[in-house]
Amino acid sequence: MYSFALLTPKKIMPSIAIPNPSTDIQLGLWQITETVEELLESLDLNLIDQNHLQTITHPQKQLEFLASRLLIKTLLSNQLIDYQG
Repeated sequence: MYSFALLTPKKIMPSIAIPNPSTDIQLGLWQITETVEELLESLDLNLIDQNHLQTITHPQKQLEFLASRLLIKTLLSNQLIDYQG
């Protein structure tokens, strides 16, 4: 299972490098190998995301939700942008 984001990956966790289609667009792809617990340890979810996570009942969907946020956080940090999600 993969999680997608429109940014460039930094190889901290299992992100997969993808050539950027243009200078204005960056792509990131994350191969989810972590557990929900491991992803939660790497994130500081805001209250809205914490509440939304509690509504997700399927374990795979929980992984996808958390991995997408961690990918965005990781990629934004490459741009020196603090992710507040």
